[in-house]
Amino acid sequence: MNRTLFFGRWLNTDVDDIFRKNPDNPLKEVIGPGRESHPQEWNKIIDELHSEGVEVIYKGNTMAYSPSKGGPGQLIIDEDASIGALIHEYTHYLDDSKQGFPGMSYHFQTINRVKMELNAYMREIKIAEDMGRNDIANMLFENYIQERRLLTNHLK
Repeated sequence: MNRTLFFGRWLNTDVDDIFRKNPDNPLKEVIGPGRESHPQEWNKIIDELHSEGVEVIYKGNTMAYSPSKGGPGQLIIDEDASIGALIHEYTHYLDDSKQGFPGMSYHFQTINRVKMELNAYMREIKIAEDMGRNDIANMLFENYIQERRLLTNHLK
């Protein structure tokens, strides 16, 4: 097993771990858990995911969308994640759906992953900017840059 220092934390860099998110969730520090700060939007997204056949798994300090070939995958989310973090993972589901649920082989192609991450981070960044929190928007963009660097080093 390989380990990589990522934002001050040692991460395992096995294939499964490449799809995990940096546990930092800067919007949560400002607006709190999404189920409390934006309960209607949170519930609407979770309900839609369930109705589309996505398996939603609540797991502390974990945020990820795991694709499945031919159908929706799993969305793993900390129940105390910010609405931005949920929207980020939901965006991965939407992007996967648009591609017809192609499975992991598609998601292991660097260009596809980088585009999906940029799309998801930009939605989070917009939330921060709409709140007037450019500091958080910048932190989220730095998270994207770090994740992009990690992906381009491991998914060649």
